Amino acid sequence: MILFAAFRVFREKGNSEMKNSAILIFSQAARIALLCLEARIQRLEDIQEIRDLLTSYGRLLDAHDLAGYSRLFAKNGEWVGGFGSAKVPRPSKP
Repeated sequence: MILFAAFRVFREKGNSEMKNSAILIFSQAARIALLCLEARIQRLEDIQEIRDLLTSYGRLLDAHDLAGYSRLFAKNGEWVGGFGSAKVPRPSKP
């Protein structure tokens, strides 16, 4: 809506001050639209990451891959539970 109003002012007014105002409004509206788009993309990426985590959670538990399961929660650690136990080795330092 703002973009159309700015464009109409730009097109209809011959005065350079009005054109400059319209350009400013247009650029601000474009920035707002870009921020909204970035937020929507981030939300979709977050949702997909949660879905991937839930899928991995179920797949690893079904396979009794306790080391893989524990890596979902920590880079190194130990899982002890009803299915058994597993220790994730600490990464070696280069």
